[in-house]
Amino acid sequence: MKRLRKQEEIKYAHPALKKILGDSQGVCIFQEQVMQISQALGSMSLAEADLVRRVSAKFSGRSDRDRLRGKFLKAAEMMGLTSQQREETWMMVEKFAGFGFCKAHAATYADISYRMTYLKTHHTAEFLAAMCSAGAGFYHVSAYVEEAKRWGIAVRLPSVIHSRMEYTAEAGVDGNVRCALA
Repeated sequence: MKRLRKQEEIKYAHPALKKILGDSQGVCIFQEQVMQISQALGSMSLAEADLVRRVSAKFSGRSDRDRLRGKFLKAAEMMGLTSQQREETWMMVEKFAGFGFCKAHAATYADISYRMTYLKTHHTAEFLAAMCSAGAGFYHVSAYVEEAKRWGIAVRLPSVIHSRMEYTAEAGVDGNVRCALA
């Protein structure tokens, strides 16, 4: 956050990193960045850069990792990086490749998260009813029932007269969620 607010200076081991990591405030967070750094500083082909990404994510063997690390460090030395800069850059690449994901997925997840947060905030009963009807997503239905209670939304028992096949939101001051007949 300090870097974003210009309270902390962003330092790059090599000028090529500024172009690659500039959008993410000098932090390697996307798989594409891992591959670009491997290509720019490690003089690797696209196939080798992809292998760096996969090896770091532990999809490949240790011998591949050691070979790619050696190649990266040697190429980075020829580009003028100090021993410390080479090691820090490799550790950054290896560390973030293990849990980073592609930028397109990050944008999609951010969009979905924003939309779901909006719906939960402004249409809470409808959102919770939809989540329960959709198989509850990641959580069990009971988690959404507890969430409804925390939000002050009553969860009504199934009724032959009022319930439908799926969970529904009922009109009211705060809205209620009616359990499904299914």
